[in-house]
Amino acid sequence: MGDAHSRGRGAPRDPEQAFLWWRDAAERGHVQAMITLGIILTIGCGTPKDRDQSRYWLKRAGREGDKTTRSMLAKAYAEMRRNLRGRKWE
Repeated sequence: MGDAHSRGRGAPRDPEQAFLWWRDAAERGHVQAMITLGIILTIGCGTPKDRDQSRYWLKRAGREGDKTTRSMLAKAYAEMRRNLRGRKWE
């Protein structure tokens, strides 16, 4: 249902409803829902942006064995470290 509400296929397009469905599926252990929820929370679609919750769900998906998510998190942390080093010189 999260996908249906996200895309407007088979249900009215409703980002807020989609968020609720994705969150429910993620809480029940669905790894793809965890990934989608992490992305939704990063961009703030149907819910306010929440980087902490985004990281939580992406980390949880990684702990469940999703290799793509682990790679995404590694790249994000590397980028954060580069940004922090660069700010020291501003």
